[in-house]
Amino acid sequence: MKYRLMSALLLSSTLLGSCTDDDEPIQPTSEAAVQNYAAIVYANYTDALETATALKSAVDSFVEAPSEAGLEEAKQAWLASRDPYGQSEAYRFYDGPIDDSDGPEGQLNAWPLDEVYLDYVDGDEDAGIINSTLEISKASIAGYNEGGQGDILSSGSGFDAEKAIATGYHAIEFLLWGQDLSATGPGTRPYTDYTTRANADRRGTYLKLTAELLVEDLTTLVADWAPEDASNYRNASFLAQDTSESLKAMFTSIGILAKGELGGERIDVALANKSQEDEHSCFSDNTNADIYNNALGVQNVYLGQYGSLTGTGLSALVAEVDPDLDEEIKTLLDEAVTLAKTLPLTFDQIIVDESSDGYAQANNLVIKLQEVAEKLVSAATAVGLGTISVELPE
Repeated sequence: MKYRLMSALLLSSTLLGSCTDDDEPIQPTSEAAVQNYAAIVYANYTDALETATALKSAVDSFVEAPSEAGLEEAKQAWLASRDPYGQSEAYRFYDGPIDDSDGPEGQLNAWPLDEVYLDYVDGDEDAGIINSTLEISKASIAGYNEGGQGDILSSGSGFDAEKAIATGYHAIEFLLWGQDLSATGPGTRPYTDYTTRANADRRGTYLKLTAELLVEDLTTLVADWAPEDASNYRNASFLAQDTSESLKAMFTSIGILAKGELGGERIDVALANKSQEDEHSCFSDNTNADIYNNALGVQNVYLGQYGSLTGTGLSALVAEVDPDLDEEIKTLLDEAVTLAKTLPLTFDQIIVDESSDGYAQANNLVIKLQEVAEKLVSAATAVGLGTISVELPE
């Protein structure tokens, strides 16, 4: 992967910040941390775009000439695209470009997905937009997402707008793997769904357009964080505002991801419900990787690193005022990332057996993530940012 860095900018940023005798002294690492964060976000979204573009290419090739090998290549491209995107979720929850009122997050990564809204399912061969006469275009697909046009399939009491997902990674996932009807493996959609099955052409068109939308949405995020555009979000908003506001956003986003989103919605809810429908990437059984990459994203921001990029992170600020707290957070993050990386079974097998080692490890991971979040609250206070909330927004 390519990491398009601005090394000179990052180095010089450590020298920024001056004050008079009457001013509060500005720690030079504060500006450096914010600048480094912007570079990390840009590098991460760039990787997400590059892997999504590779996914689109694999999807286009498969739909053009469907085959078992082509379907497998598209699946592998999808799996590869999830790694950088999973880490990028650490940049959410502060009304940045990804999830402000116009942000693409819901179009990129909304879940859970009700399969019957999109395509056929076991016991209903005619289900979904694909098997209807509804228009299939980029604009219409985007409009259908999250029930944006209401109960378009006349599902009645079974319609749930929050699960009426029509776009993004998980729509593509379902169109590649199909329903996961196995207790021990992923879905097994045959490539012939794109050749001889009813509405094969509509299915192929839908898959291609959804991949195009994915690339377009990620392209906007790369542009929002590009270093050379003085008028974009990175330069005109994030780096232009008071440094303390940017730092507060950084602490808040990883705190909410750790506790509310990853530890809560994505792991703890599934453990409590013991339902495979609650796992994040349920069709491909890629939820373990999703969990790991989310946890790694939290660690990346705290340490100021991503891939081969390393610089000033939040850790440096905390270490200046409370080195013991910094060590606690780093230890907890190491433990959480290790737990996430070493889950012994696929997540759908873990959640159904409360007596298993995997269930206990996943539960321990939830506890670690909660502890990380609470320590981040203390850290934000310690560096002078006041009290932040790490609860998932309504």
